[in-house]
Amino acid sequence: MDPDECGIPVVLTADDVAKLNAEPRHAHEVQPVATCDLEGGHPGEHHAYLQETANRTGWWVRWEGNGFGGAYVLEVLRHCHLTRSVPYEDWTDEEACLLWRGHPGRCDF
Repeated sequence: MDPDECGIPVVLTADDVAKLNAEPRHAHEVQPVATCDLEGGHPGEHHAYLQETANRTGWWVRWEGNGFGGAYVLEVLRHCHLTRSVPYEDWTDEEACLLWRGHPGRCDF
């Protein structure tokens, strides 16, 4: 985890983990615990990236509080459009913001 990230965890149900891992364009195996990807001290709800989908979108989970046993929402959000002036096809983790479009706080690159 990046030391500047919030890091508050959320626990996903086994059914949701299975659903996300069955996504046709999945990029990796989703784990049952995710941590908030936003910058530490952010306002509002926590958000964590879970899985790639299609058309520059990804599955995200959002929640309030500490996320252990609490309610959360799964949603598909468009990727942030900000990059370091590199075409989308050439993005790497260092050149593109990996958060969603309209996120609060700084981009993560």
